Amino acid sequence: NPTPIIISNISNLIPIKLNHTNYLLWKSLFEPILRGHKLMQYIDGSLPPPAPTDSTFAAWYEKDQMLLSWINATLSETALPYIVGVNSSKQAWDILNRRYASATPSHVMFLRRQLSRVKKGSQSMHEYLQQFKELTDQLAAYGSPVSDDDVVLCVLDGLPPSY
Repeated sequence: NPTPIIISNISNLIPIKLNHTNYLLWKSLFEPILRGHKLMQYIDGSLPPPAPTDSTFAAWYEKDQMLLSWINATLSETALPYIVGVNSSKQAWDILNRRYASATPSHVMFLRRQLSRVKKGSQSMHEYLQQFKELTDQLAAYGSPVSDDDVVLCVLDGLPPSY
């Protein structure tokens, strides 16, 4: 008999709430948990629900609803409305993926504008450079990678004259 999956507080493993700016980070925290607990098949559709009359349906449904509750527990108040009325973890995952994974041209332009406006200010150099990493990772994931030369120009442009 497999060991039952017990994660009493998914927020300990995924310490962020999904919103419009952190989908890639949220997904990168969530997917290893799914793979580690052999639950990715619920999300990717490779384990479709058995017929309700099938003897395996109750166990499948229990895991699916647990997974749906994990997803719900990691959503911000702005993300939750997108999955109101959703009945399965796959349906929720697909909706969130469509909503947050594919950027519109205007969102890509917004991210590129943000990239060019980052200023170091009083933050540490690590925090400053981390902003560039997050923005360039998002842009690359949206199919709009930023060249190294452009990143260097933006980084230098955002530094105060003392540098």
